[in-house]
Amino acid sequence: MAQNLPSVLETDEIYKTVSFVVADARQADCPIVFASPTFFEVTQYTPQETLGRNCRFLQGKDTSRHAISEIRDAVREERETNVCLLNYRKDGTSF
Repeated sequence: MAQNLPSVLETDEIYKTVSFVVADARQADCPIVFASPTFFEVTQYTPQETLGRNCRFLQGKDTSRHAISEIRDAVREERETNVCLLNYRKDGTSF
């Protein structure tokens, strides 16, 4: 799935130290197509549990519905946005 990602992601320091995912907004439900190794460490999810899924699976009871709406609107309107989301690890703790 992630074969078209820039190779810089695999060599740059950000790849090794920052928790991030890349989702494909051109596909139905914006599936995650790439996740950094740090993402798996932080969230406790495996690649098999992550790749191909929408980021929604990280949301929980205290995730801001307003922030989620803002992301949804920005994707629909093809504009930039910046929000802070409370997400949850596999064990249920927030980050």
